[in-house]
Amino acid sequence: MKMEVSPTVYTGGPMPASSSSRIRQIAFPFLPRRSRRPRTAEVHPTQELGFGLLSLLCPIEVVERVVEECGRKEKRLRLLPAWLVVYSLLMLCLNPDASYQEVLQRMAPGASTSRRWRVPNKSALIQARAKLGWEVMERLFRALVAPLAKAGTPGCFWRGLRVMAIDGTTMEVANTPANEAAFGGPSTTGRQRAGNPQIRVALLTECGTHAVVDAGMGRYQEDELSLMSRFGPSVNSEMLLLGDRKLASTKLWTLLAERGAHLVWRAPRTVATNVQEHLDDGSYLAVIFRKEKSRHFKVTVRVVEYVVEGSSEIYRLMTSLLDPSTAPAEELARLYHQRWEIEGTFDELKTHQRGSGAVLRSQSPQGVRQEFWAHMILHGIVRKLAYKASHGVAEPDPDRISFTTSLRILRRSATSGVGRLAHLLHHGLKLALAELRQLRNQVIRRHRQCPRVVGHQQPRYPSRRRPVTPSVTFSEPPTVFVCGVN
Repeated sequence: MKMEVSPTVYTGGPMPASSSSRIRQIAFPFLPRRSRRPRTAEVHPTQELGFGLLSLLCPIEVVERVVEECGRKEKRLRLLPAWLVVYSLLMLCLNPDASYQEVLQRMAPGASTSRRWRVPNKSALIQARAKLGWEVMERLFRALVAPLAKAGTPGCFWRGLRVMAIDGTTMEVANTPANEAAFGGPSTTGRQRAGNPQIRVALLTECGTHAVVDAGMGRYQEDELSLMSRFGPSVNSEMLLLGDRKLASTKLWTLLAERGAHLVWRAPRTVATNVQEHLDDGSYLAVIFRKEKSRHFKVTVRVVEYVVEGSSEIYRLMTSLLDPSTAPAEELARLYHQRWEIEGTFDELKTHQRGSGAVLRSQSPQGVRQEFWAHMILHGIVRKLAYKASHGVAEPDPDRISFTTSLRILRRSATSGVGRLAHLLHHGLKLALAELRQLRNQVIRRHRQCPRVVGHQQPRYPSRRRPVTPSVTFSEPPTVFVCGVN
């Protein structure tokens, strides 16, 4: 017996479509959609990702502005937007011993179980770095760096002039064919490469705070003087530049002097020997010549010759300060030893921040440049934190604040998951400054006790030569004797 099925009567209402919600929405657009979180909340890590004091000392507003100026702002929401790649690079430099994936995990302690931001893999970060480029990091460095010391900061000024130092060094990079072809490196007498590829680095730093005001990098074979010639826009008439004798170049001298900077450089024996006039304080005026495009230029400098107590070696300084009444020779000789403060900056960058014996991890020349500028930004952030901690104490000397302690506090705060909440960041800054002030070095300013020596690897077999003792040893302040007076 067959059962008759009554036909369904259509009353004009919506037809049921339980098999597919997509069909229901397309066929009947007038139906209300289910409420969902906006896509921005799913992928944009606003409060979840924690960078600690990095977010406060390197504001995201500045990062986004620089990214937009360089034309690297993405048009679609991505898992790794450009501003987040910038902070990822800073985190990579802050944790040089950690892998890419570990750094991504440290960026958000709870992100692996979150529904709003999924931790990307290593390949995603590498591709995002390639899209970002290195120009963003260089422009961000120049947007953040500036001299830190204010008037009255101990060890930062001399007769109203900001004491600066200029010098160069090298940094090792990853040994890849691309880096080898782009940067080169040292070679033996047989023209064979020795060790990893290296980059040439030049810095302009503030002696009292070790803050890097300008920097430049290039191939290993590139001359440091050509890198330093780009520092012209960063110097002014309120600066006193201290330099080593290898910088005795009339081209660089005139370039910086034309910008108004005052110079005190150590001079070799063969430079500035044409004496024009002897002065009352024992110094004398001399002339150095410069030839450019079949034209000769004369530059008048003042030479100060002095010896240090306990040594017979004659040190020669040439300066653009020609008036002995405003720049006494003995004061210049005592001031020159502060040039060694830039060696402390190199030690902070290459030993403590990058890691002793470590190389820049990037495998490509573009990545090397990107990582170098990220290291320079991070060094400026650490130095800014140390300078803030020097305020509010009895003797506000920035040299008493430990760089390694400041670096560890910054690393600790960047993995605490604080996020970008303003009140938590300012509270964390207060705690960090209090800790640095409590652990500050209870000693006098650091002083150089022996001349610079080149460190070599310990030989395997003992040498028959007699040990060489340093010929110059002085206390602070050094007892100097200006030749022709004392």
